Amino acid sequence: MDHVHVHETADPELVVAEYRLHGRVLATGKRFAFDMVMFARVRDGLITWSRVYSNPLDGAIAFGATEGLFAAVTAAQGSAAHDDLAGARLS
Repeated sequence: MDHVHVHETADPELVVAEYRLHGRVLATGKRFAFDMVMFARVRDGLITWSRVYSNPLDGAIAFGATEGLFAAVTAAQGSAAHDDLAGARLS
């Protein structure tokens, strides 16, 4: 892990941190780096809630799954467009 940056917030319980996570895919030996953002709520020195976000494309590239990601996004966009058209016909 590197490129760690902790952001100040107006909420004293909220911690926002950006960082780069490095690793290696065991099955292929391919190295990767994911840029991450973590939001955490801290009370009495304990993390009571957290969420971590990353770019799904980074993971798809690292694990050789870009075609699957592209297919899923394309299908979702097609479904949304279909829903928009169906709604327009009802109006």
